[in-house]
Amino acid sequence: LILFADSSYGSPRERLSRQRAKADDLQAIVTRNIRVAMALRGVNQKDLAKVLGIATSSMSQKFTGKTLWNLVGYRKKPQVSSM
Repeated sequence: LILFADSSYGSPRERLSRQRAKADDLQAIVTRNIRVAMALRGVNQKDLAKVLGIATSSMSQKFTGKTLWNLVGYRKKPQVSSM
């Protein structure tokens, strides 16, 4: 019997569980990176929400993990110099 560590093996439920874990890890990394960038630039969640054109409550939900970060679909594109 040969066991593979490749993520394409296992039951559909196991594969889905691994995919969700990777997505959760990615969301945590994005959140952490945004927090660091905000701290370096002296920007708060309210300011970032305004730049992205989203409600402050939506921004808060992203930071608490209740909603996911999305890299597309924002009305305004952030300017590096404004952050």
